[in-house]
Amino acid sequence: MSRTRQDLGYYEQLAVQIVPRHPTRDLPTGIELRLRNSLPNFGIVWDFQILCVRQGTIVKGRPNLAIVVFSSQLAVTKILDSSERDKPGSLWQTNSIMAHTLEQTGPVAEYFSTQIVPRLSSLPRANGQPSSSQVPPRFTPSQPASSTPKDFVPPTIQCPRAEGWERALDGITTGGHTVPFKSSQSTGLTLGSPEWMRARISQLEAELDTARAVRDMALSEQSVVRLAHQTEQNARREATAQKSAAEAELSRKGVEQGQLRVELNGVLTRESVLLKDNHTLRKLLAFAEGELKLVRSSLDDSEKCMQRVKTLESQLEEVQNRAHKLQLQNARLEQQQKHANTTELDVKEKLKKSDSEVKHLRADLASTQEQLEAARASLESTEQKCSSARRMYENTKEKLGTYKERLESEETIVHKLKGTLTPEVYRSLGATYEALGGFLSVVGLPPLCEGGVAPKKESD
Repeated sequence: MSRTRQDLGYYEQLAVQIVPRHPTRDLPTGIELRLRNSLPNFGIVWDFQILCVRQGTIVKGRPNLAIVVFSSQLAVTKILDSSERDKPGSLWQTNSIMAHTLEQTGPVAEYFSTQIVPRLSSLPRANGQPSSSQVPPRFTPSQPASSTPKDFVPPTIQCPRAEGWERALDGITTGGHTVPFKSSQSTGLTLGSPEWMRARISQLEAELDTARAVRDMALSEQSVVRLAHQTEQNARREATAQKSAAEAELSRKGVEQGQLRVELNGVLTRESVLLKDNHTLRKLLAFAEGELKLVRSSLDDSEKCMQRVKTLESQLEEVQNRAHKLQLQNARLEQQQKHANTTELDVKEKLKKSDSEVKHLRADLASTQEQLEAARASLESTEQKCSSARRMYENTKEKLGTYKERLESEETIVHKLKGTLTPEVYRSLGATYEALGGFLSVVGLPPLCEGGVAPKKESD
């Protein structure tokens, strides 16, 4: 029991516990291989295991703790100092982990005392250390009592303890270490005797077998490490390829997003232009309606003036006929005066009456002529207004044709951008289309259709 406690205290001083910086998190993926490659930089590793501890119990699952047993206290000091410094780019900062001394209580301490210490104590010893400390550090898988944790222990060299030889031999060098033994008087073996030679030969054969086993194990571990390194390189290349593909995909999506943004800006610009054109067309529609009303009123006034002129012309013709009749009557009276035997007084009275009637008719004729001139001036003014109204009508008609072409072009653009325009723009375009259709129906033009605009036949 005292030997077990002594071993426990000895190995606790050489043990280090590696945990995540955040207590509730797990060790990062791939940390086992990275630790396996990095821990020998601090010193010789006797044992390395990763565990999963949940709610005070070691269970199966993703590991959140690692236990490392070094061969010297100097290695423990090095790794603790390195973890405390936590330099940028170091193992601790890159993987967000930290190292501290082994816990004295809890499931980790219990597992260390019941699983790791007995296994390390059962290894062949030389000068109080496992015999594996005489060979270069290696990581060899060793199955612990629990099937879940992954652990690595130094290679267990299956060779005779040679305790009898150690007691029998004195001052013999083995593997670079001096192995003490008791005096030949206590063992009964004499230096140089056949028994001593046989024991020495057996010991050398055992050491040769041990060296061969260590060499084979080193070659196997070297191939395993090479395979692991190659696997890690393949994984890195694959990760790099995936990263490049992801960056290319991200770049492509960024370009597509930029194109969509440009198209969206273009659509918004076209939408604003369409709204402005819609507003302009509505103003032009209202203006054209007002001009149309003026043209219609001017046409009505022109018709009234023409009727008035015709009436005045008919009145003028009547007055002229009456004047002609009076002149004929006057001539007839003069002839009657010459040939008739009427009195001069009657003739004078008739002449006076005729003169007064002629004067009255002349006054009526002058008044009628003045009215006719005024009517002609009014007619000319009305004709000028009518021609101006017709010109305005023609200009408005040409503008409407241009606007119709623009509207058809905009409708084509709208059909192309139908997938991106908002419902409000569609409603606005629909209102514009209806207003323009109403305006075209008012001015007598055919309404717009999907296939185009049918030409209107007009007769002026």
